[in-house]
This record gives sequence, structure tokens and C-alpha cells, in this order.
Amino acid sequence: MHTIDHIGILVPDLEAAIARWGVVLQCDFSPIGRYRSAHYVDSADGIPHLHDARFSVSRSRAPYIELLEAVGEGSHAPSRLGVHHFAIRVPRADVEAERQGLGLIAHSREPDGRMHICFTDPAALDGVSLEFVSDFPGPILSDDGSPAWRDPGTGQASLWGPA
Repeated sequence: MHTIDHIGILVPDLEAAIARWGVVLQCDFSPIGRYRSAHYVDSADGIPHLHDARFSVSRSRAPYIELLEAVGEGSHAPSRLGVHHFAIRVPRADVEAERQGLGLIAHSREPDGRMHICFTDPAALDGVSLEFVSDFPGPILSDDGSPAWRDPGTGQASLWGPA
């Protein structure tokens, strides 16, 4: 059985959502980060393009809550506000997506061609996408565009910094 790593909620105003959800869930949210990929493909543009999504993650136990600010016309458009996805970490997002056969609405690749994340078609699962996240580090930055702290052992980015 797959374990849910996080639940993504698409919001119109990230700062307001952090304040609101923090009170309701009685938890802290990370500093704002960005998932910035120059190799993103979604329903708005089938050609790899820049995707720059702002987000914050709860400090709790898995499943974490990821608040994402709506952006663009495709997979993260304002028309998709609310519960956006359940994320599952897998060795390879592309292999898992093909195995599941749920159809894709978006994916992001690394410059070397490896798929880092992909979102399944929400129509296949009652209006909610699955996000398959490959185990290798992705293009995570701080909100100001500077590099996020990376764990020296795993290479994974953390908006929280060293524990």
C-alpha cells in the first residue's frame, strides 16, 4: 500500500491561507518556497515551459498539508481551488503513473529528462489528482529565488533548514 506523503490544497492567497490553516490545524507552516521547473507540461501548454508555483508545508507528521497558490491556466489554475492532490513518493514517477494508468494532466522533468513529478487526471479519482513524486531531489527554491537548504545526506530540499 502506498503512503500519502502530503495533501495539496490549492488556494487563491498563500499568505492568508497559511494564517487561516495554521490556526485551524494548530500547526506551523514552513517559510514559502517555490517549485520552479523550466520543463513543465500541462493542459494549458503541451510544450515544456516555466512553472513557478509558490507553496508552504505544515510542520507535522505525514501526511503533511501543502498549501499551493493558484497560478496559470493549467494544472494549478484558480478553477481547481480546494483539495488538489494526494502525493505519493515513489522511486520513479513516470513508471508509477504508467502502472496506474490514470492518465496525466501535468508533469515536470529534470533537464536530463527524468520525470520528477506528475499529476493524474482528477476525473479518474473522483475529482482529486494523485501526485507521484520521484525520490530524487527536485527544483525547490526559497520564495526569493535563492537555493533552499538541502540535506547533505539525501540532497532533498527543506524550507525548514537543518533540523
